[in-house]
Amino acid sequence: MVPEEAVKSSLPFFDLPEEEKMIYDVHASDSFKGYNALLSENNDPEGRGDLNEGYNIGWEALEGDESEKSSWSHAEGAMGGGNVWPQGGDDMKEFRRGMLTY
Repeated sequence: MVPEEAVKSSLPFFDLPEEEKMIYDVHASDSFKGYNALLSENNDPEGRGDLNEGYNIGWEALEGDESEKSSWSHAEGAMGGGNVWPQGGDDMKEFRRGMLTY
């Protein structure tokens, strides 16, 4: 998958209203995975926050992928644990597939 296809698969999620995206807020996740809202992360101590939205995920095998037996699939530590995926129809399933394929 090329980056443009991965970005395209994410558009339905990022087009959701803010309150729906916040259901998947990264700050509510024990694994630090999920949605990062505009201004929610700050890499500049003197700034108000970064001017971007994002979605943090970790490695996860797609169904049927033999690599799911890899040690990466159940990583422990601060960034271990399962990914947080938006619920919904085929567009949200495509978002997950696009991110994991890329």
